[in-house]
Amino acid sequence: MSLLLRGYYGPATEDTNTNSSRSRRRHHLSTSPRAGDIFVSASTWPGAHLKFYSKKPWMVLCVASIVLSLLALICVQAITGFPSSGPLSSTASTSASKMASAGVVGSASTLTVVRQRAKAAILGGFVADAATMPLHWIYDRERIEILLKEAQLSCDRPEFYPKPACPFYQYPLGSLSPYGDELVPLLRHLTSQGARGFDSRTFAKESAAFFKSYTGRLSHVPKLFLEATEAGKEGDEAAAPDSQAHGIIKVPLLVARYAGSPDLLPRVTAAVRVHQCGDESAAASVALARVLEHVVLTGTTTKEAIQAVLTHADRHASRALGAAERAILETALAAQYPDPDVIKKFGWSCALPGALQGSLYVAAHAPDYTSGVRFSIMAGGDNCSRNIVIGALLAAQNPKNVIPAEWIAKTRPCVDVEALADKINKNVALSSCGRANKCDFSALKQNPL
Repeated sequence: MSLLLRGYYGPATEDTNTNSSRSRRRHHLSTSPRAGDIFVSASTWPGAHLKFYSKKPWMVLCVASIVLSLLALICVQAITGFPSSGPLSSTASTSASKMASAGVVGSASTLTVVRQRAKAAILGGFVADAATMPLHWIYDRERIEILLKEAQLSCDRPEFYPKPACPFYQYPLGSLSPYGDELVPLLRHLTSQGARGFDSRTFAKESAAFFKSYTGRLSHVPKLFLEATEAGKEGDEAAAPDSQAHGIIKVPLLVARYAGSPDLLPRVTAAVRVHQCGDESAAASVALARVLEHVVLTGTTTKEAIQAVLTHADRHASRALGAAERAILETALAAQYPDPDVIKKFGWSCALPGALQGSLYVAAHAPDYTSGVRFSIMAGGDNCSRNIVIGALLAAQNPKNVIPAEWIAKTRPCVDVEALADKINKNVALSSCGRANKCDFSALKQNPL
């Protein structure tokens, strides 16, 4: 018994050979039917034809029935958008789930909402940093307004100012600031470590190598750290006695990796202490980690997350909120919005706790991502370190299309950052969230990283 399935796509073509006595019709992926075969044609779709040849008529009916059933199944799935039940769909669903939990699936449509928020925190910070970079470290708001006016730009849209005007460095438009560049070794470290996670010694070596080869403006803390490591110092001895914003900018990456895990706060502290040994920097970074983690896990606003942390309603209620952490959060909430001078009151520079308080103030009150980033740009001073934090918080609140596509396109390293962010987003503690919009804290405690 022989069953032949032959098909061709597209219309038949005429092949005329002057040396032959007749013309032959030629079809792609098909041959002429054999003598004695029963011919059945399914040509209901334009431009596509299927031919079945069989020695037995009942076999034709069986094959046709199977094909029609499969076509009906495909149509149902296409219309409903949901996989059918059964072993095949179960296997596909399981595979997709494993890919998402492993950080392989990068599209927003397939990532869980919680994972989208974790990824958005990373992208939101980097894009905001690049948008702010041209007007970085200008401690005069009137000067910023003059620059925008000279470029015939509105103060309502100061992002990606076309002529980098920072008085301390000149980078091409779309580049990251020294703060953004400083995060590259941590981004790479968390990616390369995989399931092993953050390791202080390895990160210290990797960041030292990065800072040594860096050709841009090296900030004070990385410079002190590099000098110490080149002098043979390690661990706490290599960390700079400093309390600036270099610790808090690391938080979005660590939250994306450890949100929902009991390891989050210890890893944040460890990462900060690689470069800084000041307690104030560690306390500020832990306070921010509590808030950002709450936003990522629950989808609340920054203001609601701060209130939850202050009332011990966050996931780390068992770990007492330090006095320094509490003071930072309470002060940020107490400020009135909008007040253009509030950043100046908290402190224009990268010094803590003012740098974090100003960032939390904007993120807690800004109506959306772009408004918050723009407000901080116009406030002047060290607006890049602020906007890494502000961008992370506001992007995580609403990860779907909150970062303008135009901004993403203008951020030079955004493609690489997004690819690495997908790899960092392997936090298995978030797998217990399933496809829910928020995580169950009790479930997270039972499934630590």
